[in-house]
Amino acid sequence: MAWTVTAINDAMRALPSGKYTVKDWVDGTLQGALRKRFNKHNFNGSEVTGLIQTNHPFTGRTFGAGIALPQGGTPTLGKWRACEFETIATAWIDKQTMDKATGMPGSEINGIQMALRELKTDWEYLCEMISHGDGTGRLARVASVANGTGVTTVTCDNTYIDFGIENVQALKAGSQIEIYAADGTLRNLNGVGYAVVTGVTFGNRGNGAATTGTFTYADADNNDGVANGDVVYIRGSHSSGVNESTYYAAAGTDNICMPVGLLGLLQDASADHLIDGGIDYKLSTFQGLTRADYPQFYAKVINGSDINSGTINVPGEWDLSVITDLMIDGYKASGAYVDVIFASSKMAACMQRLQPYVINATDPVSGAKMTSTGGMYASKFLRPDGGFADIVISQSVPDNVVYGICSEHLSFSQRKEPDFLRLYGDVWGPTKGDSYAQFEAPYGGYYNFTAERLDGCFVACDLKTNL
Repeated sequence: MAWTVTAINDAMRALPSGKYTVKDWVDGTLQGALRKRFNKHNFNGSEVTGLIQTNHPFTGRTFGAGIALPQGGTPTLGKWRACEFETIATAWIDKQTMDKATGMPGSEINGIQMALRELKTDWEYLCEMISHGDGTGRLARVASVANGTGVTTVTCDNTYIDFGIENVQALKAGSQIEIYAADGTLRNLNGVGYAVVTGVTFGNRGNGAATTGTFTYADADNNDGVANGDVVYIRGSHSSGVNESTYYAAAGTDNICMPVGLLGLLQDASADHLIDGGIDYKLSTFQGLTRADYPQFYAKVINGSDINSGTINVPGEWDLSVITDLMIDGYKASGAYVDVIFASSKMAACMQRLQPYVINATDPVSGAKMTSTGGMYASKFLRPDGGFADIVISQSVPDNVVYGICSEHLSFSQRKEPDFLRLYGDVWGPTKGDSYAQFEAPYGGYYNFTAERLDGCFVACDLKTNL
């Protein structure tokens, strides 16, 4: 079979219906959970806008004969503006590989299915990093570098307190990365400015003090200049030229070039998280406004020093009243309760164990009641008002952190459903620069997470999971 663009698109149309549905978001990812629970808005042009009040002129007072009516005032309003960001991933097919497989049963169709499966995985990973991130595409912070024979090993020391991400938790083998110095200089990895991660070793603090993790990448010349304090980014996120500073701005050299996820949304008013004294992931401009002028745009963030006189960045003892108190504080500020909690699987299991009653189960054979053994994940949190907050497990959330979201105040804003770009009129097209040997199917869309207010939300850090 001669592999042309027409042949590939015809083969794709013959794929078994329903086998791969790459257009749909996959349940279980962080973005899928956020998207299902948030309000839905479409962009008006390239923006979503809204009004936020900065003062309310109260006029209530006592009144009687000869007393003048209270004089009304005018509330002060600010207009917030959120922009859209385009994200993309690509399926790819090599013509020669497909030619060599031709004649084997189902080989052509299997090749296309594999390409689409890889696209699905790529897209899910991108969405997960975006949904947990701050809009900059940052993945880790460099502590030290060791050069070997054709391999560079990078040690990372960032934590959930000072970076929002625990050492190399956000990296995966196969990830394409760029590394930048603190002054914004791109490190010339492999002489081309980027590298592919070949291995990841996560540093698990085990409910104790922070530790480090490492990742490796192939390095022919071992002379990339990577140094302590450099930052690892998703490839293209820092060098893309996209910088929506009118809408979002962070201190330092970071560009806001991707949709703003949980780390960008759920921030408090502190200038820094008090560990290293440096600029971490604070967005001083948020949705076109100076964030410090609008307390509604700040969430409640606590750490070990706020819980039982513990230590910041060291997980400590706690009980479920910590979460309940945060929910009450959020309601007092915003008038709404948290309705979804994001936690790791270890944290969800810990929350189940902290419940003050025994879980009973039913024997699937006899139907008899029995006391359960082992452990399970908590799926609901009983709120002070008698309602429930869903507990959603996400492995992007660090083990010792819990996010509480008041979803009625947040929105998933998009231009349309993500889809194949169809640059040549159909799903597959020739790769630019080599129209004979390769074919590609780019997939993406425009979207962002937006907030009317965030003071009903919270972040609780330094919670042990082995209670």
